[in-house]
Amino acid sequence: MDYNQLLEQNVWWKSKEEIDSDITLQRLKEKKVFWDPKLKEKLSFKQFSFNIIIGPRQAGKTTAIKLLIKELLDSHEPKQLFYFSCDELTGPNEVIELIEAYLKIKKAEGIKNSIIFLDEITSPQNWAKAIKSLIDKGRLEGDVLVATGSNSIRVKREAEYFPGRRGAGRDVLLLPIGFRRFVEVLHPEIIARVPMANDFSRKSVKKALTAAMNYCRELNSHLEQYFETGGFPLAINALKTNSSLYYAKKSYQDGFISDILKIGADIKTARDVISAIMEKMPSHFSYNNIGNDIGKSAKTVEYYTQLFADIFSIVVLNNVDISAKIPKLGKNKKMHFLDPLMAKVFKDWSLSERGIDKSFLAETVLVANMAMLDFSNFSIGERLCYWSNSNEIDLVARGKALMGIEVKWSNKIETGKYLKHSSHFKELYFLSKDSYIPEKNIFPLACFLAVLGDKTMLRY
Repeated sequence: MDYNQLLEQNVWWKSKEEIDSDITLQRLKEKKVFWDPKLKEKLSFKQFSFNIIIGPRQAGKTTAIKLLIKELLDSHEPKQLFYFSCDELTGPNEVIELIEAYLKIKKAEGIKNSIIFLDEITSPQNWAKAIKSLIDKGRLEGDVLVATGSNSIRVKREAEYFPGRRGAGRDVLLLPIGFRRFVEVLHPEIIARVPMANDFSRKSVKKALTAAMNYCRELNSHLEQYFETGGFPLAINALKTNSSLYYAKKSYQDGFISDILKIGADIKTARDVISAIMEKMPSHFSYNNIGNDIGKSAKTVEYYTQLFADIFSIVVLNNVDISAKIPKLGKNKKMHFLDPLMAKVFKDWSLSERGIDKSFLAETVLVANMAMLDFSNFSIGERLCYWSNSNEIDLVARGKALMGIEVKWSNKIETGKYLKHSSHFKELYFLSKDSYIPEKNIFPLACFLAVLGDKTMLRY
């Protein structure tokens, strides 16, 4: 790989000011709104560190990296910062060739320490073998490595190559933004007056919601907008410019199809599975149910369902045994899209005829925002379940105790039928469209979502 190929993706090597001509940052200038995920605060820059950033395509990973590079140029020489998009690389040899080409430049320039950004590292097969080889040979000893990927199963599987080899590296999750951040981006003055709940204890939630209720009308209006755009940057900018969501939906759809093809899965089967799942959402169902509908085995349906979860498109919830506080893995599942925009994307792509009403979106947004709080081992929402018996609770979070949330897009919620089961739950919340009855733990959905953020601990 020659110098000009590397220079093409590292325009700041010519001079620090050239960073502003980077195509990603040029496009960012055209946006009405944008937000910086502030990666500098989340990554480790201790030598040696191997950081991994994961999240769906179109969530802003590349933009976040370019913003970070622009910030780092204030304290680093241009050629200390190396970026490359790995989308077109096919295997480990190309990854090694790429990094070795940069290391030669680094040596020639007398650079001792560098920060290497490998975007979409999960695209080339067996990428981990290449990185492991370079680490074991001490080729990256004085450096910081930052890799991004949109396929969590590849990252999770191949991260096993690095026991004790990632130094001080951290795992960072970049998803479409949640509702609180959505409001903050559009109207920061509101969120400045709405405190974040520290956890899901009744005291913490009620204290934060008391302040949020002062802005319930504004928050409800923003929730209606969030139902339309979700948390993807392209969609939010379409909202601000009063333009069509077509391009945002098409961009996400193209990224989804690209990930499916790179994994080697069958597009028609993926479409059939998504279509059948959509017809049953948000009810619970089995893999056999879906398989019978599309003429496929339950094993095939399970494979594709897990694939959709691994590329951050859906969240899969197991039924929970509320006495034993463990999931019933062999029982029916509930599935939700990770963002309301995805519901619209997959409805169009799968040619599904089902309607997407606000009741559907309310439950989708609740599960998605809760899943964003539960990140571990390159997965999200693993402690989230649902409960169904004679009654049903939409979302149950598991810990030492259970916390349940039932959401209804209406102002009439019958809580009595749940009371006989309430002893199994440390906390049990009911989310409505507008109703606020704190003595019954009934709160407006928009206000509840507004007090959830990255510092809200999923502990109970």
